[in-house]
Parts: sequence; C-alpha cells; structure tokens
Amino acid sequence: GMDYAVDGGKKLRPVLCLTTCKVLGEDVNKALPLAAAIEIMHNATLVHDDIEDGDSMRRGSLTVWKKFGLAQGLNIGDGMIFKSYESLLDSSGLPSEKVLKLVGMLTNTLMKIVEGQHMELNFRERDDVETKEYEEMVYRKTGLLFGLSLAGGALIADASENVQTNLIEYAKKTGLAFHLSDDILNLTADQEV
Repeated sequence: GMDYAVDGGKKLRPVLCLTTCKVLGEDVNKALPLAAAIEIMHNATLVHDDIEDGDSMRRGSLTVWKKFGLAQGLNIGDGMIFKSYESLLDSSGLPSEKVLKLVGMLTNTLMKIVEGQHMELNFRERDDVETKEYEEMVYRKTGLLFGLSLAGGALIADASENVQTNLIEYAKKTGLAFHLSDDILNLTADQEV
C-alpha cells in the first residue's frame, strides 16, 4: 500500500474520508475539500490541546505554542479552524445543499470535540470518573472526527442514511480503541519513541 505518513502525522482521517468515498463509487476528488478540512480541524484541536495540557513536545518536535508563544499558539489554532471551513466551502464539485449538510456536520463535530475536551479537563479534578464517562469523552474527542471522515465520504458518494449511521457506529468503536492505545502510550512510552 501507499505510505500516507507525512510530516510525522498519520493523515488517517483524510485517508478514511477519501477511501470511503472511493469504495462507494464516487470520484475521490469530490471529497478532497472535506478531507483537507478534517485534517486541518484535527490539527487545530491538537494546537489548542497542547496549550490546555501544557505540553511542550508533540511527535518529537516543539509544540506550536512553545515555538511561537501562547498568544500566537491560540491565534494559529483559531486560524486553522477558519481555514478548515474555507476548505470545505470550496467544494465546487458538490451541490450546495450537500456542502451545507457537510458544514453542519463539521460544526456539530467541532462543538462535540469542545465538549469532550471540557469533560477531559474536568476529569483531572476528579478521582471518581466512571468508564461510561471516559468512553463518552473519548467518543467526542476522537470517535466523532473518525465518524465525520467516514460519514462525510459516504454522503459525498450518495450512500444511504443507514450506511452513514453504521459508519458512525464503527467510528465510535474504532475511536475508542485508538484513544485507549494513545492514552496508554502517553502513560508508558518514552516521548522520543
């Protein structure tokens, strides 16, 4: 297969979006603006996440806010959110009602990511976090963006609501596994590795 790893990032979400669109029989180019929007949005959340966590390193490099300062880090993250929307709104190959639906999906996803981050920040003050609460937080922080990648690619390919819903359910489970392994690595692995 092709190696999609560029700049240290896996680009997993856009690959899922493009692959879903292609597998469902649509021209993959129609999904490029959404795939780019998702990747930019994902990275915007990481920029802000690093600030909120006080992290100075990500994938062996200085985090954005450590490199450019706190104020610039916040501004860069904010700018990336708007760039994400700009990319999606540039979907000239799609009917406007489809673009509008995707904008709604992206907005809903972003709001739920913010809620997930709020949950995680609150969890730090507690020692009684239930498994169900953790799973809900993970779904919001990780599963939803996977879900948008799959369901968005499916929507572009005119897949049924049922197919989109099933893909979101799949993403919920995959996101949990992905986030769990990430959390375990954060607790056990060497930053350089």
